[in-house]
Amino acid sequence: MTFCLGCGPSTPSTSVEVPKPTAMIKSTLEGYASSGELDSGIMILDEEIAKLKESDSALATSLEQDLAKLKSASGKSAVKKQAESMLEKL
Repeated sequence: MTFCLGCGPSTPSTSVEVPKPTAMIKSTLEGYASSGELDSGIMILDEEIAKLKESDSALATSLEQDLAKLKSASGKSAVKKQAESMLEKL
């Protein structure tokens, strides 16, 4: 008598690549630098900068300070200028 032990056929696993925090930050800032208008994506920036603290604390701290300036920027040109300034750090 022969017994075969083990699992059934394996199914291929799919891996999902999670974008790096800097990729999300850069993408959002590029939109602001282009349009000059802030939107709900500003909350995503807060979250992504917080995630960045785990890997690059100094950059995250700098971006947090710049984000405060971005949030208080008045007018499209000021938003564009601040977003472009932040992009240069990435």
